[in-house]
Amino acid sequence: MKPSLLLLSHLCLFSLMPPSWASDSAQGASSLTCWYDSRAALFCDWDPGRDLAEAPCQLEILSKKGFCDRWSRPSSEKPKKHCKLPKAEHMTGLRRCIKTFNQNVNNQCFTVADSLNLSVHCHTGENKTKIPEQIKNFKPFANIKLRPPGDLQLVNITENTSNLTWSLNISSHYLDGKREYQVRFRHVSQSWEEHPSQSCQF
Repeated sequence: MKPSLLLLSHLCLFSLMPPSWASDSAQGASSLTCWYDSRAALFCDWDPGRDLAEAPCQLEILSKKGFCDRWSRPSSEKPKKHCKLPKAEHMTGLRRCIKTFNQNVNNQCFTVADSLNLSVHCHTGENKTKIPEQIKNFKPFANIKLRPPGDLQLVNITENTSNLTWSLNISSHYLDGKREYQVRFRHVSQSWEEHPSQSCQF
């Protein structure tokens, strides 16, 4: 990398997936959007509108094959998980849920063969439950959003070159050879919002 690297006091590194591995087309125009980190966690955003912004709601997750515990779970037990949806965030209006299916966040919980049924359940009165949104046949590996890389370091800076290193602690071995990375950088006097940043992808 040689684009005025002495100015790179502010860096932003992204992990990217090719379009064939990261697509939300299966979710359509749903107000519920979910992403899989490729290992043990599912991240979901739901736009509840005004009526259900503060109602007690949770996300129900059904799997035909089970979750990380599929091999130890009794065959008679229904493969179902729940994730509480906190009240809507003030800035975004979204209710967000993070469901981790295993204490080991780097455990491989799903494969390309897995599919889930996702539905939002809200209590709207005494013994009344409303299902305002659902996604059927959600495929985790068709909706991957990787966690940001960590331990970003810019070292060995000279007048024209530098060495950028990082770690990617949580990412499936199924993605080996398929990951792409993008680095954004800007002058220290600029902000990300006010000035277009330069980037390089590799």
